[in-house]
Amino acid sequence: MNLYRSRLLLVLGMLMSAFLLPASGLAADEAKTADLLIKLLKTGRSVISDNQALINDPATGDKGFTPDIMAEQTIERFLSQTGIDLNALGRGKRADLLRKLLYAQREVVRDFQPVINKQGIGFKGVLPAKFARLTGDKFHRETGIKLKLTSLDYRWPANRPDAFEADVLRLFADPRYPRGKDYTKVTMMSGKPVLRVMSPEYAKACLASGQLARRCGLPYRSSNTTASNAVDAQSTYESAMSLWGSIMGHCNLLHHGAGWLEGGLTASFEKAVVDAEMLQMMAAFLDPIEISDDTLALEAIGSVGPGGHFFGTEHTLGRYESAFYAPMLSDWRNFETWEEAGALNATDRAHRIWKTLLRDYEPPGLDSEVREALEAFVARRKTAIAGN
Repeated sequence: MNLYRSRLLLVLGMLMSAFLLPASGLAADEAKTADLLIKLLKTGRSVISDNQALINDPATGDKGFTPDIMAEQTIERFLSQTGIDLNALGRGKRADLLRKLLYAQREVVRDFQPVINKQGIGFKGVLPAKFARLTGDKFHRETGIKLKLTSLDYRWPANRPDAFEADVLRLFADPRYPRGKDYTKVTMMSGKPVLRVMSPEYAKACLASGQLARRCGLPYRSSNTTASNAVDAQSTYESAMSLWGSIMGHCNLLHHGAGWLEGGLTASFEKAVVDAEMLQMMAAFLDPIEISDDTLALEAIGSVGPGGHFFGTEHTLGRYESAFYAPMLSDWRNFETWEEAGALNATDRAHRIWKTLLRDYEPPGLDSEVREALEAFVARRKTAIAGN
């Protein structure tokens, strides 16, 4: 059995060396086991996440967050989520695997006890992601099941997705694929049949990561990602979800903020313009609402009265040009006027915008010595990269 986990998805596969191809009924049963193992791993992570304040309390020595307490909270949450009592599993392969995964979680917390209970230190590094990785290592040694954090935007080399995982990541981004549905397929790995089950999750992870970063007092980096191969509706709504998860997660640095396509394999000037538009809109959205006598405009409301309109009032005429965000990309003309002007869609207009920006670009003033130093540095780096 092979188990994989990601900030974007959880991949679970089962090594079944006794079977060349599992019968459909058996595959379904194994997939159900995989799903429960995924849920149990997530439940354990959530317990670690919810106890971060206690774990990182520098004023207290013995926190009382023992392996037994961690297991008790995990068992309670797992029961409420699945209806399965881990204290009364009975016999069978599925029950045995669930018990072993819970035991691995307990052992990780046991290993962390000296760190958790160290007084005078705030951030202990006992993070949900680290807990999941260490749990996976123990579980793998015991059962042959491998847990792996992976993502198209992976940050740790060991978390790099293989070809199968990358393909499924892009499948999850396809609007035709049912949201939240696991992906299950029998594949061959190292000459053995493997049932791999992948479970997607994304924007919530951005929010949770931001919460953890703020709790630990650390800067938070996130990304604007999409698996679309073109600057189309898919690329826009996927990036919108990525951006909202990152922005509402309060990221400090938005890596690949504009232009990302094809899971990061390519970039596009048109996409950069579309992303810049969304980023500007979101920045405007986050501006606090000004509450004052002037913005409430009670006097203007009273002067117009029922049945009137505000288009010609002094208050409206003095503000309509600057009161709202003015997009650089949107076309708000009626259909007939838009059609007569060439019926350009957003991608067409984005193309014109970046061409104009490039044509009219004026480089900022730069001291000649600084410019020469920068150009020399770039030349050295190009040579070094080409040599590698």
